[in-house]
Amino acid sequence: RYVGRGDAPARFAAVVESIVFLVAVNLEEMATQRATPRRIVLTGGLARLDGFARRLAAVSGVTVERPGFTEATARGLGWLVAGRPGTWREPAWQRDEPAEDDALRRRYRRWRRAMEAAV
Repeated sequence: RYVGRGDAPARFAAVVESIVFLVAVNLEEMATQRATPRRIVLTGGLARLDGFARRLAAVSGVTVERPGFTEATARGLGWLVAGRPGTWREPAWQRDEPAEDDALRRRYRRWRRAMEAAV
């Protein structure tokens, strides 16, 4: 089957979902060792993507938390330039709770089957 069909937004969504699915596979493997996380802390560039965090929470069944900022280097530099103020406030964190998404779960099962067949 040809990979990469659809317009650019559809292909981007497929890449995002593939990353979510890879994380979900790893979480399932962790669960077999009784290492189930109570939450996932998401930072960096992917933390900017609301759809990524929502999908990850829905597929994994785990709450996803992410900071209200993604540029830690720029924030740290700003804090240093400001003279390391003790009143420096952190932006609020966002929480994405697990939600039912049957269509996403079907795509995940189909993706798992395809990956197992490919390996």
